[in-house]
Formats: sequence, structure tokens, C-alpha cells
Amino acid sequence: MGEAWTTQFSPLPMGMLAMGHGCRLWKSVTSGSTTEHLRVLGGISNTDLRVTAGWGRKASSRTYPGRGKFKMRHWTTVEKKALCQGFASEGIEEARGFALLGQAVDVYLNDTTCWCGVPEKSWTYVIGGYKVIKKWLSYREAVILGRPLTKDEAREVTAMVRRLSALILLSNQLDANYRACRDHAYHWPGT
Repeated sequence: MGEAWTTQFSPLPMGMLAMGHGCRLWKSVTSGSTTEHLRVLGGISNTDLRVTAGWGRKASSRTYPGRGKFKMRHWTTVEKKALCQGFASEGIEEARGFALLGQAVDVYLNDTTCWCGVPEKSWTYVIGGYKVIKKWLSYREAVILGRPLTKDEAREVTAMVRRLSALILLSNQLDANYRACRDHAYHWPGT
């Protein structure tokens, strides 16, 4: 990799305090517990778990993503109330919280079932060049998978929505932690 690799990655904080703070932030997303205000996000609307909305197609031995079916909408009163309470408890200004999450999106499995209230920014969240949830769905289309989703698989999408949303809502804290680490970083010998 050469010596240039040190400038391409996150800085290593000089002290344990900054490193510990960053670890606590990540643990809050990955711990498995969902804060109350995020429980309104990504709930499943029905028990028909067949994925037939056109999320994926198979050609030769490859699976390609499809357009699928989703609808953008405004947050419902119940969703908005829960999110506002959560923003307040987390010290996030209401306007900032909704700017971070975007609009609500209902993501359809089929004509009768959807994950309700998926934040727009969670729906469009990209890792490794792919929209995370859409990529996951592309391999679960009924014609590819050969069966409906299991309840656990449907719950996994709900969990993804909530984890991504928690991560997005930590943006201010993660950015501040990065700056603190950058400004007090370990300097590698020879750099």
C-alpha cells in the first residue's frame, strides 16, 4: 500500500477519550436496541410477504436490480409526533431531524404489502456503490428466491431501516467526532 495509505483513511485519535467516544457512537447504532422514536419506521403493513414488485430480475446467472414500487409521501401525524419526541430527546432540532431523514417512503413488496415510513435518506443510503435496501430486495424477488420472505427476513428490512436512520441522525455527532480525531490525530513516522 505504501506510505500514502495514512492519508486515505480516518485519522487515528491520539487519545483514548476520542476513540472511546467514537466507539460509543457506533455501538449506539449496532447494539440491537431500538430507541422508541425509531419504532415508527419501516413497519410492515400486511402478512403477504411475496416480493413481486419488480425489485430484481435474473438474466443468465446474474441478478439485476429492478425499479420496484415505492411511494414518497409526507409523514403521518403519528410518525411525525414520535420522531419529534425522539429529536427532542436526542438534542436534534426538529427541522434538522427532518432534513436529515427526508420524506417518508412506503416500499412495496407486492400490491398489498409495504414497509411503511421508511425515511427517504435511509431508502437511498449507499454503501459500496449500491443502495443498501434496494440491493437486498433485488435478490428477494419471488421469481429469484423461489418463495416468500420469512418473517425474520421481513424484520431484517425493518431493522436495516432503523439502523440506517439512527446512523443518519448521528451525523452531527459523527462529524464532530471525526473533526476531533483529525485535529488531535496520531502522526505516523515519516508522514
